[in-house]
Amino acid sequence: MRLAVRSSGARRVSWARLGVMLLLLAATAGAFLVANSRRNGRFVYEKVPSDRRPIDLLVDTDTVPGVGSPIVVAQQLMDRWNVVPGTESLFGIARAGGSYNGANAKSAFGVFTNRQHEIAFDDDGSILAAYGLSSGVLGITLKIVDPGSGDILDTLIVINTQPGALVPPGGSGATTAQLFEGTLLHELGHVLGLGHSAVGMTNASSVGLAPASSEQIPTMYPFRLPFRPQEGRT
Repeated sequence: MRLAVRSSGARRVSWARLGVMLLLLAATAGAFLVANSRRNGRFVYEKVPSDRRPIDLLVDTDTVPGVGSPIVVAQQLMDRWNVVPGTESLFGIARAGGSYNGANAKSAFGVFTNRQHEIAFDDDGSILAAYGLSSGVLGITLKIVDPGSGDILDTLIVINTQPGALVPPGGSGATTAQLFEGTLLHELGHVLGLGHSAVGMTNASSVGLAPASSEQIPTMYPFRLPFRPQEGRT
């Protein structure tokens, strides 16, 4: 079986071009992108295989300044995804993993052959560096995907908790805890196989969508929210 490493996350800078988009029509029009791979000229959509559900996550036991109990928050956000129509009970339990850092990356955690799902908090940039990632990434999800079936087999979420990373913009009225929650909720969406949403993009009209106001920016928006990051938890 051939495996492929994929990555996606919330960034402060430019975003990847749109892939295949599924429009979900509700009271307010919205759009989710389902992450996909191309194999033999066709798209294979990423999904969590039935024998790997519900998804339990191992959570970094290190503290995050401004966030009371990260493992409790992780469970609350997993439960929040579980009540979204179509995602019921995909997530299971958040459990304590260990103290994750760059020195034990790819050994104590982030081993993409053990089929575990993990959340790591990077307070010094060493975890991002261990995977060759930019320190400017706010959050990212690394995953192993079977390109034949699209099955997501293993994921690692890395949240950038370095000083200055989880600082809400001035005048936003948001807190560090809210920005942390919004970022982690976004990354959990990638664990489920969702890509980035086009809702709210400046070029939204070019793909048939109306631009969203800052209060309507969806969870899977690809950037840190510029005005009201607390609204990205919807």
